Amino acid sequence: MFKGIISREFGEPWPPQGMSTALWLLIQPEEVIIADLIATQSGVYFHGLDENHPPMFGDPHPHVVVWENEYYFEDGHHRVVRARLRGDNTILARVLRTTSD
Repeated sequence: MFKGIISREFGEPWPPQGMSTALWLLIQPEEVIIADLIATQSGVYFHGLDENHPPMFGDPHPHVVVWENEYYFEDGHHRVVRARLRGDNTILARVLRTTSD
């Protein structure tokens, strides 16, 4: 389903980016291949996968951080899993490209 799954228990693999909800909303969504994504949480709740009860708040697009040429979910795990279960191979996501400087 995904390229990999890691834990953010001890922090993200990328350095702090100073992103807020408002800053994420400034990034135009782009198509991302779901199989290229690395999940950063170990699971999702079943109730969050119900298409008939979408979240009442939050960005409708997942957030992805590109760090060292890898695509990590920052937010939106349920949205991506729901899309994959529907049979989608891609999803529109807000993608933040970072540098290793």
